[in-house]
Amino acid sequence: VIWPPVDNTLEKTLHDAMLPYVVIDGPAAPGRCAVRVDERLGMAMAVDYLASLGHRRICFFGMEPEEKPSANITARRWEYREGYISAMHAAGLATMPGRDHETRSGTESYDDLVAKYFDVTPQPTALITYDDDVALEAISRLLLRGISIPGEVSVISLRDNFGANSTIQKIVGIPQLTCKSNMHEQIATVAVNKLMEMIENDELIATDHTPQATVIKPELIIRESTGPVKTSS
Repeated sequence: VIWPPVDNTLEKTLHDAMLPYVVIDGPAAPGRCAVRVDERLGMAMAVDYLASLGHRRICFFGMEPEEKPSANITARRWEYREGYISAMHAAGLATMPGRDHETRSGTESYDDLVAKYFDVTPQPTALITYDDDVALEAISRLLLRGISIPGEVSVISLRDNFGANSTIQKIVGIPQLTCKSNMHEQIATVAVNKLMEMIENDELIATDHTPQATVIKPELIIRESTGPVKTSS
């Protein structure tokens, strides 16, 4: 079972030796299985939940830029971006041009990005962030501006880096983050089962056979960083 980024040399060795392997968070390919979370659905779940709380001005506050993003990171960026746009449209909501980026540029600081989102009106009432790290960067700057979480702005993280009991968050008084679960236990279980199937069935390892990727439905974990939209917004 291989977790990304996938080492090309290792993959070629396994492929040439016709040894079974499963890639986590990547595409299926001839001779290999793949298991991943439905990231577009996760974004849709975040948008739908915020909309159910009355939020209409929902922004996507993205991830750190990378000089050479891996294939799985690039795919996830696309899924989040497309998922955000389609989910907002499905909910009858308009995206906020200039405040719906999947990533900040290499020259932008988080201060710059928060200013871009909140120094103009109307301000967002909810942010969906790439992961917990980005969420904390955004929240810390919003708190310095006197913007309460979730009283004035709700925040959802799409990757649960810290879990429910983050010591950092407790020390600095930041609300526990509502987030999309990474589904690690479920992914591991499916991956091991897929690997056992490949071991027992040589046809699944054949280089001319491309199995379908197994896509797992995500879960949204509701914590303290989300709440009803402020009625005066």
